[in-house]
Amino acid sequence: MRLDPADPPRRFSIGFGPTVTLADCGRLRLDPDEQVTCTTEAGGEYDVLRKSWGFYATSSLNGRLTRHGLRGLLALNRLGNLFLLLVERGQETSFARYMADEGLRIVQWLDTDAEVGRLLAALDDTGSAPTTRPDDCCPICSAVGADVVLSYDAPPLGETRFDWRGAEYRREYRRCRNCGHFRSVHGMDLLALYEGVYADATYGSSGGMRHSFERIVALPPERSDNTHRVQRIVAFANRLGIGSHLEKEPTILDIGAGLGVFPWGMTGKGWSCVALDPDPRAVEHIRKVVGCAVVAGDFMALDLTTLGTFNAVTLNKVLEHVMDPVRMLARIHPLLKPGGFIYIEVPDTAAATHPDSQNREEFFVEHHHVFSPMSLTALVERAGFALVTLERLREPSGKYTLCAFVRRTDPDRGFGHELSKGAV
Repeated sequence: MRLDPADPPRRFSIGFGPTVTLADCGRLRLDPDEQVTCTTEAGGEYDVLRKSWGFYATSSLNGRLTRHGLRGLLALNRLGNLFLLLVERGQETSFARYMADEGLRIVQWLDTDAEVGRLLAALDDTGSAPTTRPDDCCPICSAVGADVVLSYDAPPLGETRFDWRGAEYRREYRRCRNCGHFRSVHGMDLLALYEGVYADATYGSSGGMRHSFERIVALPPERSDNTHRVQRIVAFANRLGIGSHLEKEPTILDIGAGLGVFPWGMTGKGWSCVALDPDPRAVEHIRKVVGCAVVAGDFMALDLTTLGTFNAVTLNKVLEHVMDPVRMLARIHPLLKPGGFIYIEVPDTAAATHPDSQNREEFFVEHHHVFSPMSLTALVERAGFALVTLERLREPSGKYTLCAFVRRTDPDRGFGHELSKGAV
């Protein structure tokens, strides 16, 4: 056994409720088959045993641990992260206050044979958890329970008319009772939408793409969503020293570049931009009209080692279009240079408060997701990043939008950082 004390202890703040300052007092290294016992003033204790394959993190939950005054349970926080907690017997009232402050939910007590029996009964005869229907489970925080907030049996006003090949147009948005995320539920096939069908229905010919591009870039600054977006990103990068004295020509990857309006704006600010889009016609349009580097392909299928690394990666109105936004965001880790950042824009559930919410663009059929501040925060943390800033916008176009700047989680912050508010 080797103990490396931290003198003085490293202190950091965490908490969804009242902020608590923790003291990291050091590191304990155990060799295989070595054990230490952690104790409380009241006599509660549990053992940690190192094995060659890992750890027994506690004594038996429904045996020795409970005999020594500690009650084990599984708890879920508001971001969908699961924790094993040990509650000292007699401190249940204090623990209940902590649960309320932090927004924790008890999944299962594990301190008696009966409780463990109930958990085992919930498993099927293969020993694995029963499958939860996707409609019942939030794709962001994993909580079960949702309410229908919008339903459609025909396309709303303004939505692009796609060819559904005879399929019935019927869909609804369900709001997660835990994080407020809206998820779209329907039986229509959207898989091929962005490999030409979307551009065909939205812009028509390649000349239509050029016309739409020129119309958008000609907007006066006060009416341009993109002008404000570029300004936000350049200002944030400058605060980090990117784009000023640290980087002569900062680099940026725009995933889902579409018409290339954003790469055009960043190129004009002196950034070296790579645009990525799955539609070959959009790629050709960007190459000819914007003039920046461009890659054709599905981001989720690309060999990321071919792309290089960047000071910034942007996802402007992209994550709402994919089934698994957590997986997509998590793929960006190897693309960031040290000190780099991600910029995200997604539609905001606040659009549901608009009197004409049924016809809002935020809820058009191509959007699998509409985000709340809590669900966007959960998405960022589940993908292994830390939220720097999150802002609710009403853009010049009238769109309700959430925008966020995201960076890598500090690897030195340790286990306790999982409970933090995500500030860097």
